[in-house]
Amino acid sequence: MADHITETLIRNLLPAHKKALEQLQALDTYIAVLNKRMVGNYLDGNYGYGHHLNKRSSFAMRIRHDFKRYEEKKWRQVLEAARQVYDEDSMAELESRQRNHGRDTTVDQTASQLSFLFSECYRYN
Repeated sequence: MADHITETLIRNLLPAHKKALEQLQALDTYIAVLNKRMVGNYLDGNYGYGHHLNKRSSFAMRIRHDFKRYEEKKWRQVLEAARQVYDEDSMAELESRQRNHGRDTTVDQTASQLSFLFSECYRYN
């Protein structure tokens, strides 16, 4: 009985995890588009709209961070539920497939790129 409940739990958690991954991909695309438009506006001298796009991008990155935490939480829950159902060999294989859930450096990379862009824009103005 407990195995059936755990299997049902896994079946419910996996779609939530998959949907979170889809949202992360959509947010990555949205952030890339915003950053590209922002750079274009700054290079064209439209600093006000470029700053507006920068704020939108920053907000989208915060939402992305929250989805990333949610996705990691769901994956941990899937692994915990799977431990209750599957034997040790199967779990070793599942855990070996687990992605690196280390520190997300997307924001750091974007910040360094934007810092360089801002310094270049202001140098020539």
